[in-house]
Amino acid sequence: MVSVLLTSTSFSLFFSFLLYTTLSSN
Repeated sequence: MVSVLLTSTSFSLFFSFLLYTTLSSN
């Protein structure tokens, strides 16, 4: 259960970072 939460959190952080990079690129 803890590993699922950790994976979900890290994926969320990665996705938000990717989105931020895309937006600041424009």
